[in-house]
Amino acid sequence: MIGVVLAAIFLGPPLWFNEVETGYMYTGPFVGAILGFILSGLLADWSTKLMIRRNKGIYEPEFRIVLVAAQLVFGCIGLYGFGITAADVGRYGWFLPDLFFAFEVGGMVLGAVASALYIVDAHRDIAVEAFTCLLIFKNIFSFGLTWGAYEWVTTVGISKTFYIVASIQVGICLLSIPMSMWMRMAV
Repeated sequence: MIGVVLAAIFLGPPLWFNEVETGYMYTGPFVGAILGFILSGLLADWSTKLMIRRNKGIYEPEFRIVLVAAQLVFGCIGLYGFGITAADVGRYGWFLPDLFFAFEVGGMVLGAVASALYIVDAHRDIAVEAFTCLLIFKNIFSFGLTWGAYEWVTTVGISKTFYIVASIQVGICLLSIPMSMWMRMAV
């Protein structure tokens, strides 16, 4: 979402970035992705081992879903923060929106790692098909955002759009709680 509207925010007033400077705004997300991968690597195994200890030594694939809590924190910091700061770049400048963009991408990486680990652990026999479905959904969703995001931001406004998107992310991440509980009972 941020990538779709980034140029619209920074190419115009008050910062008047050119195309190269707007391109440099992807430095924060690049760093956020690297840090997200490092953090997900550290948290994925640590949280799973903690859950195994709490479950009397028994491993369950749903323990991988715990990583969604980190996605919730980092992703929402990024989306809410970007919405606030990008709506008033004259006041906040370029650095804070880029920092929040980094948080959002780090959160996206955490969520992607959580879903990938869960699929591999819980559904090893259909992992290829599950990843294919994830990619198809992601691409259709991305197409839809690209198709309508610019108009949405110009109609509703930057901050309100990102408040809505962040709130949807909160709801989806919180669905991982009943999902993990239901999946454990279903087995």
